[in-house]
Amino acid sequence: MTVTVYYEDTRSKTGGHRAVAVALVVSERGVVDARRHPSAKQAGKGRGLYSKGYRTYYTLEPGEGELAAQVLLVRNTRGWVKGYISVYDGEGREVYRAVIRELKARYSRGDPRFSWAAKAVIKALGLEEKLRRVNLEGPGRRGSEKGG
Repeated sequence: MTVTVYYEDTRSKTGGHRAVAVALVVSERGVVDARRHPSAKQAGKGRGLYSKGYRTYYTLEPGEGELAAQVLLVRNTRGWVKGYISVYDGEGREVYRAVIRELKARYSRGDPRFSWAAKAVIKALGLEEKLRRVNLEGPGRRGSEKGG
């Protein structure tokens, strides 16, 4: 099965807002830029989040033990950054998502067993020094004996 990912670097007309998106292939061996993956093919161009810049789509087929990750980060006029990290399996289904807000990365939805892929993406992009807190393991156990 194929996974469609995109790369984006757009900014608003005034230049105050900026959106950057990258795609990575994550495996036990490490993290690779999706454009460098052997099965990657350019699938066309599209309209980005903001008016100036580009968005380019790619299709790829993750191999055995590989996952595709899509990262989108948006900066506003005050310099605040928001975004998400989505992890896709070989079938093209989103199996995990983490959000980035207020210098924190946290679990949003999906199977927490795939949090290792989001951690690898954060490390590969050099975001670990920028983030104050990283909590990707999933929801806590509310109402259990261990606290809640």
